[in-house]
Amino acid sequence: MSTVSTPIAGHGGGQVRRNTRLSNGLLGVIFFLCSEVAIFGSLIFAYLYLRHAQPHWPPPGVEKPALALGAANAVILLSSSVWCHFAEQAIARGQQARMLFWLALTIIFGSTFVGIQAFEYHRLNTAINKDIFGATFFTLTGLHGAHVSLGVLAWLTIFILGLRGRWTKEHHFPLNGVSLYWHFVDGVWVILFTIFYIF
Repeated sequence: MSTVSTPIAGHGGGQVRRNTRLSNGLLGVIFFLCSEVAIFGSLIFAYLYLRHAQPHWPPPGVEKPALALGAANAVILLSSSVWCHFAEQAIARGQQARMLFWLALTIIFGSTFVGIQAFEYHRLNTAINKDIFGATFFTLTGLHGAHVSLGVLAWLTIFILGLRGRWTKEHHFPLNGVSLYWHFVDGVWVILFTIFYIF
């Protein structure tokens, strides 16, 4: 990870330079993820409030999401986080072929997650405009699914650029930035899986 040198005042009016720990790119990713935390946090809070106000959840006649599908998606998405971590480690050692292998697995697992989520949508007997459960379920999981899809597209872009030799041991920050985003998306799914499928 690159560092940024910033001038500070030294003794005698001179300028002394020091290295800060965070690059501008990393700060940008962190600020972006903070905004994502605010969005998902507010929606999850709204869901918990609405759920608490209902005498029955899901409402009568609405099928509960299948625990097996949610658990399978949790395993798939968490596994993809492991693969992208291995890809980071590989390129940090200059092992481009290994990086591409782990990135390919990350893309496959991420795409599989989206496919299973689409199947879940087709299976449920509710909709976003049918009842309060459907509204909250499809809003939260749909927003999350959109983030996963964008992440898959980002990984595809990084993979293609990797095939062209773009990433090296010294230059691979975009991979690190997308990896942070991907870990965040995985963490959000753990929360959604817990509130929708377990409790």
